[in-house]
Amino acid sequence: MPSCMIIFLTLIIQEGAPLLCPPVSHMLITVQFAVFPESTVQGHFSWIFYS
Repeated sequence: MPSCMIIFLTLIIQEGAPLLCPPVSHMLITVQFAVFPESTVQGHFSWIFYS
């Protein structure tokens, strides 16, 4: 996966996930988990907090 796409997905997860429906947010967080395991907790908690 291109690094620019990884950055884009990370921004969606950390900033845009609250704007998405929960299933989509969870899918994107799962993608981040495969790429950035160390940052998944932050993305996952932001999803829980905003949903």
